[in-house]
This record gives sequence, structure tokens and C-alpha cells, in this order.
Amino acid sequence: MEVKFDFSPFLIQYKSGRVQRFMGTAFVPPSLDSCTGVASKDVVVDEGIGLRARIYRPSRRAVVGGGGGRLPVLVYFHGGAFVVESAFDPVYHGYLNALTAREGVVAVSVNYRLAPKHPLPAAYDDAWAALSWVLENARPGAGGGEPRGARGRAAAAAGRARCRRRGRGCGGLGMGAAEDAAGPAAEDAARDGAGAGVRRRVRPVAEDAARVVARLTAAAAGA
Repeated sequence: MEVKFDFSPFLIQYKSGRVQRFMGTAFVPPSLDSCTGVASKDVVVDEGIGLRARIYRPSRRAVVGGGGGRLPVLVYFHGGAFVVESAFDPVYHGYLNALTAREGVVAVSVNYRLAPKHPLPAAYDDAWAALSWVLENARPGAGGGEPRGARGRAAAAAGRARCRRRGRGCGGLGMGAAEDAAGPAAEDAARDGAGAGVRRRVRPVAEDAARVVARLTAAAAGA
């Protein structure tokens, strides 16, 4: 099989289009974690592009012990330089179980699409669509996090459209291994502008990563 781009020890892309990854391919299913009491489940954010996420919820005892009420929402983007790893990797799964229990948050780990099969800005679009989906489902009466057919697809599509209009400013949401709370409550963050602050903080790092991946993508295309 002819090689198009050798990015060892991470991956090899073949001229047939097949991508062979050498790390970040392990999968662990959602579960009720016996150590922390955190429950996780997988949801579909956008059926059309296969965008998924894993939601982590602290135990009921932890919520009541923390005073009850509404929980902060944390949106997490796994590392891997946009080319390897996934939200369902055992390392990230264990980390988010521990983080959710320790901080008393609802965590949403986004499984964005990976290059080179899905070159940038696909991961940026996915990240922004996922954040839009979280904001939509965090509103009172939204129904608990599962996309509701056309509504779920429309929220994701609207997120991608906003990302394209905003251009480079959306890059912050595609930063690998970055996590930020979407606010004390997700819709409160949108209202008080915290989301914009998150984008300003992570944008320089995300743009550096984007330039590296762009060079790799260009090298693969010219190989």
C-alpha cells in the first residue's frame, strides 16, 4: 500500500485515503464510575457529520452536598494536535470522571473530527457547534441534553454558520487539551460575555497549533 504522508509515530496516511493511527485509538464505554459516582453517557450532537460528545454528571449525593441547584457546565476538548486521540479514550475518560467529581460540574467532552481525513477548520466547526449545542440544551426546559431531531441539527448548523462568519476568532474552541467552564451556568456565560473571554485567552495557542497542522496538511497534500 503506497504511503501519501508518514507522520510517525502518530499516523500514516495512504494514497488510498486510509489513515492508520498508532495512538489514541483505545475506546472505553460510558459508565457509572465506582470510584467517583460520576455517571457518563454518549450523545449525538450532529447526526449529519457524526459529531458526538460524552456527558459526565456528578453523583446525586455530591450535588445535594454542594447545596443543590444548577450546576456549572464545563466543555472539554481533548488533545492530540487535531490528528489523534478521542473523547472516548480511557485517559480522558478517567480524568473527566475525577474532574467532574472534584469540581461538581457537568462536563461535556467533545469528540471532534480529526485531520487529515477532515482537515481544519473541521475541528473548529465541530467545537463551535458543540458549544452552541451545550448552550441550547442548558436553557430551562431544553429537555436534558439529547438533541431533538431537527432542533438538534439546526443548533449545530447555526453554530457552524456563526463560526464561519467569525473567522479566526473561532479557533480558540478547537484548542487541544483545553478546558473552560461555559460559565456558572452555560446561558449565564453567554449573557455576560464569558464565552468571548475564553476565546481571547486560548486563541494565541490555538492559532499556533493551527499553523502547525496547516503545514502538516500542506505537506501531505504535496507528497
